[in-house]
Amino acid sequence: MTAAHIPDTLSQSGEAKRQLDPKLWQTEPPNSWAWARLILLVFLAFSLPLLIFPYNSSYLYTKAIYALYVISFLWVLWAIELFSHRDAEIYLPSLSPPMIGLLIAGLLSLWSAQDSSAGLMDWVVLLYFCALYVLIANTIRSPQQAVALLLGLVGAGSWIALYALLQYAGLLAGPPARSGADTMISTLGNRNYVGAFLSGLFLPALALALWRWQSALRRTALWGSLALSGAVVYLSASKGAWLALSTAVSAFLAIAWGLHKRSLRGMLIALVPLIFLIMAGFFVFSSPSLLKNLGQPEWARSVELRLWSWKIGLAMFLDHPGLGVGLGQYKLGFLQYKSKLLASGQTAEYYVPRSEHAHNEYVEAAAEMGVLGVVALLWALATLFKGLPQLLKFETALAQPTHRIRIGLFAGVLVLLIDGALDFPLHRPESALMLVVLLGLLHAPIWASPVEVPRGHLLRLGKSAVFLLLGGVLVVAAIVGLMAYRDFRADLLLESGRRDLEAGRLASAQAKLKGSAEWAFQPAVALFHLGRVHAEMGDLARAIEQLERSLAGRVTEETYLLLAQLHLQRGDDQRAWEYVQRLLATEPHPIHKIPAYYVRAVLLKRAGQGELALAQLQHIIRQRPDYVDAYALAAEIHRSRGEIAAARSWYQQGLLQAQTLLQETRRHMLEQLGGSGIETDALRRMLREMERLERQVAALQEALSALSPRGEPGWEDSDDRHK
Repeated sequence: MTAAHIPDTLSQSGEAKRQLDPKLWQTEPPNSWAWARLILLVFLAFSLPLLIFPYNSSYLYTKAIYALYVISFLWVLWAIELFSHRDAEIYLPSLSPPMIGLLIAGLLSLWSAQDSSAGLMDWVVLLYFCALYVLIANTIRSPQQAVALLLGLVGAGSWIALYALLQYAGLLAGPPARSGADTMISTLGNRNYVGAFLSGLFLPALALALWRWQSALRRTALWGSLALSGAVVYLSASKGAWLALSTAVSAFLAIAWGLHKRSLRGMLIALVPLIFLIMAGFFVFSSPSLLKNLGQPEWARSVELRLWSWKIGLAMFLDHPGLGVGLGQYKLGFLQYKSKLLASGQTAEYYVPRSEHAHNEYVEAAAEMGVLGVVALLWALATLFKGLPQLLKFETALAQPTHRIRIGLFAGVLVLLIDGALDFPLHRPESALMLVVLLGLLHAPIWASPVEVPRGHLLRLGKSAVFLLLGGVLVVAAIVGLMAYRDFRADLLLESGRRDLEAGRLASAQAKLKGSAEWAFQPAVALFHLGRVHAEMGDLARAIEQLERSLAGRVTEETYLLLAQLHLQRGDDQRAWEYVQRLLATEPHPIHKIPAYYVRAVLLKRAGQGELALAQLQHIIRQRPDYVDAYALAAEIHRSRGEIAAARSWYQQGLLQAQTLLQETRRHMLEQLGGSGIETDALRRMLREMERLERQVAALQEALSALSPRGEPGWEDSDDRHK
């Protein structure tokens, strides 16, 4: 590609007319290297959203590793092609400078990161997608090639929509114990992810369908894809996807109408529906109590969770306005800042779980990268919207039909930007890929016309510079490829070891999790599960060591609870108290809160504060009447005081609860075995739970027997002596 193919402006000459006519478009014939890049780009756009591998820890992880390898290969191909030319030229599209600013902000933010390794992994992924944006802009040489790449994404979206629809209809398996829209995970893992991906593709696909320079067969297929995607977005009940799509459509209609009329008044009149929509959306998304009164508690809960995530992100930003808390660190600081907000008097109507992301890309960027990240984002948005008024001129769209495709590309970008205010699409590889493809096509130097979006710069490289570029690309690709391989292998071992642990195969789980910790770039998750294995084996010291090491990269309620329980078993009451108080300060989920209350009750008993311990146990039983350990501990407290009748009463109540739980577990297992069947691992878990309950029943029966009138020493002096 030469400088002649990247004009800043074109006059109304024959050359301009030739460029405006899609039938007469001519570009420099691409060589075999360029064709290889184009084919691989189309394959990446089609395959990454569809990729699924059941032996990894998550859908997102597998797609991210895949993207790293393919983008590395693309850059190696391009670097070799540049090296083969006498004069190499690289086109830097308009968003390149703000992207460099974002990369610098992310790298500097690692200075204040709690876990720089996790932040570095996120930074490498960001670097690769920014590099892919530049590569796309340099690879696409004609509108026809742009359409081919866009069709790769649309094709993937069609298969995703079809898969989701078949899951919804029950014709293909979905997640167990789910129904309705929740079964529509397709190859993305979540119905909201499916809805967001398809809504982002809807307007670009619509622009393609409206382009009459296509075959009837392709246009029919596009309209069928649009109908299928629209149905799945509707059925997914993803309110964020609907809000983003409808807002983008309203905004484009309003702005285009105003520009067409060349009147600010006309634009404002057209913006009334948009303003109403945004205000209604804001009102809905900020009034949980209203939604609950309307009979939509699930909406209210979703809204409150997002509001809490935003508050926590803003608190992080205010505490670290300069460099932020560090790229990828939001999830590590979530519980700490949640505790701070709760301590300041803020309350939550619903349980607020630890969140990996802020459900707002802009808030998360501010929290993690500080002012530098905010400036880079604003710079990017200003550059992106700079050419919007010219892009939406009706006369240009009529004179140049492919201009409609560019409007569709921008509309898809806008949908993702709006969705980013309610969710985290840029942290999901398939949505990040879509954004990069749309931006790369929008800013590619192929749309030569009198009306342009902001243009980039042409960088000419000498032979030495190209040699250094090739060497740098090869070194980075080799390092990233090696680390990705190691981490991928670690993730396979992690998932397999975790399954072994759940099934009770402790020796196998230990070996696999130890291997995962050795191979992983950030071994926090493997260390956590390895700590669980050592706890099951009774090696408390090593269990505590592994769990505390995992806190550097994985801070969760479950980790705090396990550490409190293990320190309690070792007799380190002070450390147990510290961890249990740290956990309870976060207002944890009841599944963790009740055991934490029990640990605190044991510590109070050991400290000689029996009344406080009994009050804590009574609080537990009011919330969880089937929590058997609470009855046993209350009985022990009464027994230590010589209150035998009260102790016997507590033991009897606990025994009744344990026997009931045992019967229910046995009945549930038999029902599943006699019905649709049960997975082997689930059966093993049930059997282990039954063994635990049987031991509990035996222990309670033995304790009751010891308290019988002739089994308790000194019974004749107790309050049972007249019975």
